Formats: sequence, structure tokens, C-alpha cells
Amino acid sequence: ALTAPSSIRGAVQSLSIMPQLTTPNATRLDCPSTTIDQRKFKYAWSVKRANDLLAPNLLTTGQRTARDLFVPAGTLVAGVSYRCVVTINYTETGAADSAWKQISRVAIVAVDRTVPVVSIRGGNRDVSASSDVTLDGTGTYHPDGAGTFTWSASTAAAAAIASATPPINMSAGATLTIPGNVLPAGATHWLTLTFADGHHTVSANVSLNVL
Repeated sequence: ALTAPSSIRGAVQSLSIMPQLTTPNATRLDCPSTTIDQRKFKYAWSVKRANDLLAPNLLTTGQRTARDLFVPAGTLVAGVSYRCVVTINYTETGAADSAWKQISRVAIVAVDRTVPVVSIRGGNRDVSASSDVTLDGTGTYHPDGAGTFTWSASTAAAAAIASATPPINMSAGATLTIPGNVLPAGATHWLTLTFADGHHTVSANVSLNVL
């Protein structure tokens, strides 16, 4: 959790922190220790893109006035920094309205892009030379959005796939089907699935022992 602020005693001081958060995670900013000295408090939160202070507040009405700010997962965009400001109006219990004072604190939240994780279901396996082989990479984890899938193969398998009729599209998506009698028998071939989203490029391998 982020503290903004830990206390409002004493003079106003600036506070700037920059945690690294990943976009699937919810973001929480806390204001503990704000019942000290028998004071009354009113909270006002705003969350805006750090480079566009004229942008609208991203928070709902209910989120803006709570002591602790909770931003649900998926609200903040990966690769963007946000300026989170809490303004606290406070006064002594029983004091006149004119005695209200104000203090603000700032937290800069930088949302990291999540590194994708490529997954090929089934893993390494033995296959029959005469049977079709389907490799399924649809379990690849890429929460920040779309990207491209590309398959590649070790030397002997790549040559066999390149000469196959009809042609085998190695960039058709997360799933690849290699027809029977394409991969040379009596050998182990490696297939690689690569995912790229413009920010990260990651791969996973699987071996096919063709019998």
C-alpha cells in the first residue's frame, strides 16, 4: 500500500513517490493516522494522467471521498503514469466552519507493462509421423492487449514445413497444425512460438519426437 500522507500534523510538506505497478493489479492509496487530535476530516481524491492535468478525474463520485482510495484492476493503462492527489480538509471537533484548514499530498503511480508469458499446451511429446500435430499457444498470458504470434522451427523441420503442400502459415496465430507426413520421422524437432506486443518479445519452445 502507498501512504499519502501518513499524518497531517505540522506544516504542509510535499510528498512524491513512484511505485511500479502492473496493470492486472488493483491500486490502493492509504491515508492512515487521520483521526489524531480529535480532528474532523473530509477527503477529496483525484487521479489523472500525469502528463495531462486538464484530463478528467478518472474516479467515480464514491471513490473520490473515501479515506483510502481503491482503483479497481484494469482502470489504469499500462505504460502510463498517473498523478494521484488527495486533498484533506480538517478542523478540530466542534470548531466553526471558518476554522477548516486544507492540506494535499501527491503520489505519482507509474503502471508497468506486464511481461507476457508464452505457453504451449501439452509440452514436449512423441508424435506419429503420419498424424497431424496441433500446437496450441492460446494459453499465452498477455493482459496488456493484443500482439502477434509467430511460429518457427529447427532446421530440418523448417525445411520440411517450407516445402509442404498446401503451404503452412507460420504466422496465422497462436495455434499451428502440421499435417501428417511433413516432419521427418526418426528425429526430434523443435518448434518455437514467439509473441510480440510492441513492447516485449517472448518465446517458448516445444520438442516433437517424430516416431
